[in-house]
Amino acid sequence: MLIDAIKDTKIDMRGYSSLPKVGVNVTKCFKAGEVEILFEKRPGTTSGEDLVFIPYTLIALYKGEVKAVVSVEQNDLRSLSSHLGLSLKELQSEYGVKGFYDKGEVYVYGRDERECYGPINEEEEAFTLPFLMDILLDVIDSGDDPVLLD
Repeated sequence: MLIDAIKDTKIDMRGYSSLPKVGVNVTKCFKAGEVEILFEKRPGTTSGEDLVFIPYTLIALYKGEVKAVVSVEQNDLRSLSSHLGLSLKELQSEYGVKGFYDKGEVYVYGRDERECYGPINEEEEAFTLPFLMDILLDVIDSGDDPVLLD
């Protein structure tokens, strides 16, 4: 996916139940050219549904409009269990995990699209911010180095 953060339309935040809330748990702010980038931890979803847990997300804004989002998303197996009528143990077995969440996958949102970039592995998880930042900068086709804002 390639997004023009200046010219493309903003994301319809109601379009996907798993989109993160913007500005909830911002831990760092960056600027890359004219684009503001928010790094958030555990922001929750815009829908308020608890089917997906978002441990980390990067949100690209241009003039206050959300243009692109890169998130690590994990299915909440407890919620899925109750929604699907399956036992938690069955879902844990199916997903190959012992905890309440499945293994994280990276998703990118832009315009009216949602694209899965695949699972995040342990090595990438150890460097979550730089890993997600590289993806986001590629998606918005930015050659600018992100500058941390105070």
